[in-house]
Parts: sequence; structure tokens; C-alpha cells
Amino acid sequence: GETKTGKGKRSFYLPENTAEILRIRKKFAKSEWVFTEQYNPKIPIPPKKAYRKMKEILNKAELPDIRFHDLRHTFATTALANGMDIKTLSAIIGHNSAETTLNIYTHITDEMQKSAAKKIGQNLRRDTSISNKDNTNIDG
Repeated sequence: GETKTGKGKRSFYLPENTAEILRIRKKFAKSEWVFTEQYNPKIPIPPKKAYRKMKEILNKAELPDIRFHDLRHTFATTALANGMDIKTLSAIIGHNSAETTLNIYTHITDEMQKSAAKKIGQNLRRDTSISNKDNTNIDG
């Protein structure tokens, strides 16, 4: 179907191992679709059916019950926590601006700032202790 906005149709890069899994799956597909209706592989799997399947998998794995949209938030949170810059993430998830992404994921960016401040503090402490051992005047 059609996307909500024009930004709904976009290209993005996948990790190589994920792309390889999809290439293999596509190689054995019976139509242009990678994920198809079980009894009619000429049509894509309906979103409601994919949603039910995800719920079934989560339940069997004894994982928390989540929505598809929660996967988007998990991706964004993980990407930020692993150092992806806000502008790149914003483009990947289709936000109109990095500001929108920052507003939604403020809790993560706050944690990133705290972590950065801690790392800088540790480095400054280390540099100060080295300087003091050399009897260097660190006041200027």
C-alpha cells in the first residue's frame, strides 16, 4: 500500500549479515516478495498476519508483548546508544528534521551526554594526575 508520507519510501543500508539472510531468502522466493502469504506466495504477507506471527514468536520466547512500532523505537534507541549521530538516525527513520528525533529520544540523548561527560571527566583526571606527577603547573 501507500505510505503515510513521501518519506515512507526510502533507501537505507543494512548490516551485511542481515542483507545476506534476505538475499538467501529471496533466492528461494516464488515471487517478487520476500515475505509471502503461506498458501499464495504470489502475494505479500498481510500486515495483520505478520503482526500475529510476531506476537506468537514473542510469546514462545517468553519475551515482553510489544507492538511493531516498538521495534522502531528499539532500533532508534539502540542506534543512538551505539553512537549513531542524530542526523543519520533522523534520515533513516524518516523524520522531517533531526529536531523531531531529538524531541522523541531525549531520554537517550540525555544518557549519552551523561556518559560523554563521565568519559571526559575520567580523561581529565588521568591527564591531571600525569601532569601532577611531573610537577607541571596546571594552572597556566
